[in-house]
Amino acid sequence: MIYTSNAFVLPLPSGHRFPMAKYARLAERVTRLAGPLMHVPDAATDAELLRAHDAGYVDAVSRGTLDERANRVANGLHALGIRKGDAVATLLPNVFEALEIMLGVLRSGAVLVPLSTLLRTPERCAQLEVAGVRHLIAASSFRGRDYQDE
Repeated sequence: MIYTSNAFVLPLPSGHRFPMAKYARLAERVTRLAGPLMHVPDAATDAELLRAHDAGYVDAVSRGTLDERANRVANGLHALGIRKGDAVATLLPNVFEALEIMLGVLRSGAVLVPLSTLLRTPERCAQLEVAGVRHLIAASSFRGRDYQDE
């Protein structure tokens, strides 16, 4: 079964370069090809979100504090000298703060290069080199793995 949803909107800044039209066309093609296999779930209720996510996450998204936090990150990156078009890599676990940071990178005009915490140092280094990354935002450790020592 294939799942799709149009029930959420990311708080993207005006003038963003996220190719929404491209993804809309892709969704149309998948819908045409999948036909009866396509299932579009209803929008999640607050109660359902609370079962799946931390209450702080739901509060931040519903009250708009995610938007404020992402703007703070973008302003902080700008203060550090990161400019539009700079490649900024992230090496972060799947936590709410990672979402704030990634949205902040995008809002700053920088190019986001998310790295997987599952990759080892040689693979990450190759990705950093290919993408021309000069800035890295990383967790110091995750699940007992110390990224500062790698």
